Amino acid sequence: MIIQQLLREAGASNVSMDVVSVDGRGLEAAADSSSLSSGENYVGYDRTQNFASPGGAVLEKARMYELPARLCPNEWALSGDWTVRSEALHKLNGRIAYRCHARDLHLVMGAKTPERRCDSA
Repeated sequence: MIIQQLLREAGASNVSMDVVSVDGRGLEAAADSSSLSSGENYVGYDRTQNFASPGGAVLEKARMYELPARLCPNEWALSGDWTVRSEALHKLNGRIAYRCHARDLHLVMGAKTPERRCDSA
């Protein structure tokens, strides 16, 4: 209702204040919790689970990783040159493989330092 109120305050006169029900489809559909079997996971060593690259993780040092021949459900692995840190990964050149059972997988990534913005002339 707050969005409807803000729209009205901005001058929209044809906005209903009735509560609506949402029928999300496709990408907008809610998760199917009856078939969801992969939970939240993190890639930093402080909070990760089910890391499956052969030899395990080497902490705070660059290392060449390989993918295992097979990933079991909810396992993840690295391939290439990575540094595994407490709350993050530092990618030098590599890939992430994750075997999950869910409709969607959201991978949140960001730069180590804020991106510089360029002003156009």
